[in-house]
Amino acid sequence: MVFPIPDNDTIARLYPNSLRLKLVQTVSRHGERSPVYPGGVPMKKCHLTPFLHAVYYAMEMRNLSPPPLYNQPHHESLPSLSNIVFEGNIKPNSSLSLKALQAVTDDGTCFNGQLTDKGKNTMETMGACLRKLYIDKLKFLNPTLDSHNKDIYLRSTDIARTLESLQYLVNGLYPAHQRDTGGSKDMDLRVHVRSDETLYPVRECKYLDALSKMLRKDLLQQGNGDIDKAFARHANFDSGFPKKGDLEFNHLNSLYDNFICLQAHGEPLPAGVTNQDVLELEQMVVKYWWGVFKNAELARMAIGRFVKDLKDRMEDSIANPETSVKLAVYSAHDSTVGPLTNAFGVFDGRFPPFASMVAFELFEDLGKHSSTNPAVSQPHEKDKEHYVRMLYEGKPTHVPACQHQGNHHPDDTTLCTWKAFKDAMDRAIPDNWDKMCSSHAESSGS
Repeated sequence: MVFPIPDNDTIARLYPNSLRLKLVQTVSRHGERSPVYPGGVPMKKCHLTPFLHAVYYAMEMRNLSPPPLYNQPHHESLPSLSNIVFEGNIKPNSSLSLKALQAVTDDGTCFNGQLTDKGKNTMETMGACLRKLYIDKLKFLNPTLDSHNKDIYLRSTDIARTLESLQYLVNGLYPAHQRDTGGSKDMDLRVHVRSDETLYPVRECKYLDALSKMLRKDLLQQGNGDIDKAFARHANFDSGFPKKGDLEFNHLNSLYDNFICLQAHGEPLPAGVTNQDVLELEQMVVKYWWGVFKNAELARMAIGRFVKDLKDRMEDSIANPETSVKLAVYSAHDSTVGPLTNAFGVFDGRFPPFASMVAFELFEDLGKHSSTNPAVSQPHEKDKEHYVRMLYEGKPTHVPACQHQGNHHPDDTTLCTWKAFKDAMDRAIPDNWDKMCSSHAESSGS
């Protein structure tokens, strides 16, 4: 799904002259992919494979000096849009388990969870939409990416489909004719090691894992056998996961994953499976997977550290407008988008689709502090009024914490005051994530 571009009247309403856009942060799920679970339906929609081999090469060969020559297949080329910068203490093969990529064939066969050709096209289109809005219409970003352009920050998880999605998004944002060689090579794509990753809930946190399992178990016990009924309806489909025990939810999720991947690529569903079946599976997955994130404590532990990343960048933009970035792009997963929308109370009750996107826009109020009298000193940047708008799928949201009088712009309830939104972020950030994780690990003997 690619977000809609507002028309000129909507642009004038959402971006009035009295407000100056200072920072945009986008958080998107990767594009369409093949089923991620083993035993799913095979797909032959991955003919384009240049970046995957390049990532494998970067990971496997980075510790060799000098690195060996890379004999890439004739139909491939190394990525030209940005350098991959791994942040943290990386051990050989600790991330990006991509050895199988050496054996990729030309027939279009997809690996589990691989970005497909359609997914690449979708992400490139998303980048083009960002360009149309923030460059063509709003004149917010430089139209050309040159060697001195440091306005953009790129970050991805260490999964091939998110790295690739970000590459294609940037290619849509700055097509080849809108960037020079230096500008392309100077862009760093940042990847955190998994132990430091904040873009999705990490399993290494024992407290987070135990809390989510407890809450999900409670939900499953309230299910009145609906999961068993779903299993019975689709008994002939092997998702690769056991249907009973601790992994029964994974089987439910894998059923939905296989079917939605087929739908996303215009492929027919298995015999006997209807669109209504897929919708009912989605509702169950949303209930048992995303339902646990209604718990404020779990939401803080799952996505709160990334909320702090977002907050820190906003604060830097307010305090250091001359040196801060203008656009931060994060390439992530449904397990990022779902908890993030839940944390701010704007989850729409649907499973986050491929290429779904959350955006945060930071504005400075020009009218409130402007003065034609040169004797009147202007306030420091941090003392000026600022507003934040949160969008989902390109549409402004009404964050509940901002709906009270005085917590939003007088003319637009989708514009949160900086204080109200900052308070909402603070409530979503855990006080001491590391301590809570380790204390539970110690008490459980692990």
